[in-house]
Amino acid sequence: MKKQPEQLLATIEQAKQDLKNDGLFTAVIFEALSLGAVTSREFARKWGMSQSSVERWRTGLSVPHTALRPRVYRWLKEKFEAKSE
Repeated sequence: MKKQPEQLLATIEQAKQDLKNDGLFTAVIFEALSLGAVTSREFARKWGMSQSSVERWRTGLSVPHTALRPRVYRWLKEKFEAKSE
């Protein structure tokens, strides 16, 4: 069962409050990709990384430094809201 759009936005807001929580970061990336808010290709291009690195973020095998996370969350929220209009 797919997550609903409202759940993605709620997860982003929760993650913004707990930047050190790797599980929440992974959940945001997983949900954003699953809902089509962004593709792994778009994600990789935006952040200057390979699609395999995006996959590692999606699965929690690696995560970025906490300083980068607010920018990722903001970008994903903007992308998702733009696609929802």
